[in-house]
Amino acid sequence: MLRRLRVSVVLAVVALIATLVPATATTAHGRQASFTYYRFSNSQGARKYMVYVPASYRPGMPLVVDLHGCDETARLEARRSRFNEVAARLGFVVAYPEQDPAANGSMCWNWFEPMNQTRGKGEPALIAGITEAVTKRWHTDPRRTYVFGISAGGGMSDIMAVTYPDLYAAAGVYAGCEYRGLPCLGSPPAQPWQLSAQLAYDEMGPRARTVPVFVVQGDQDFAVPFPNSLYVVQQWLNDDLLASHQSMRATYWNPDSTRKGKKPGQGGQSYDVTTWRGAGSCELAQMWLIHGMGHAWSNAPKSGDQQGGDTTDVAFDDPNGPDVTTPAAEFFLRHPMTRSDSRC
Repeated sequence: MLRRLRVSVVLAVVALIATLVPATATTAHGRQASFTYYRFSNSQGARKYMVYVPASYRPGMPLVVDLHGCDETARLEARRSRFNEVAARLGFVVAYPEQDPAANGSMCWNWFEPMNQTRGKGEPALIAGITEAVTKRWHTDPRRTYVFGISAGGGMSDIMAVTYPDLYAAAGVYAGCEYRGLPCLGSPPAQPWQLSAQLAYDEMGPRARTVPVFVVQGDQDFAVPFPNSLYVVQQWLNDDLLASHQSMRATYWNPDSTRKGKKPGQGGQSYDVTTWRGAGSCELAQMWLIHGMGHAWSNAPKSGDQQGGDTTDVAFDDPNGPDVTTPAAEFFLRHPMTRSDSRC
């Protein structure tokens, strides 16, 4: 009996240690990748966040900040987005800020609240603070810092690029909303993109610059319908026009290139990739429109995640969609921060 008790105690201690030690993966070279929770606080509150550091880590790597959608956590977003997997291949650090359920019971970023649409306040200040903390701790390249988000995280990613264009070199908006683009959910925005672009430009203030944007959308998304992504693209093209003193002129209806593709295999979905460029062939925006996809992470693996007793795979994972994470990361890495408003 005593021996069994000792064994139970040892196993309990081992289990406790396992929960406290960061998740790591050892490579053939003996280095370890890590994926660990941290906590950040400032005058606007506090948030947890996770950081993935690849085994190939070295100072000066790029940083991608990935913002989850509603009813998600940092860990679940990492699984669905596969940014850790891509970061291991391409060589960058990933940070996953996590919403506090006390701030939103559905774990949504509160992109729709005016207090969270301004620099130095609310959730933008917290996310920017996390970004700066990760940059400082891991010595990532401040010229190659990017923000990406899906759904509510997509709306917040747009806001982060507007409020902190001096922090993020480029942005990714996946099934998200334009700046101050209510209602968005279930319908297109009520305000024209010209107004959204002007409001965004005004918020940028003296920090205004052209911000390349990568947009993803499913054409069967009824939660955040397709027209919202059209508005996101046009908002940023108009922002770029204002920030570049009229030199970066491009419109949604006159793209520079469009190509079609289809994910290989049975049931693979087709998609269109459209690119817009400005003066000097500067790449201003790229959009992936995936046919037949709803409000879901394209190419996300199924794992039977449970939320409230029901599987969330059906709603949020679509393994039949193309890999959009790799092209998003490649788009980012083509766009380091520039000092001039009118250069690529």
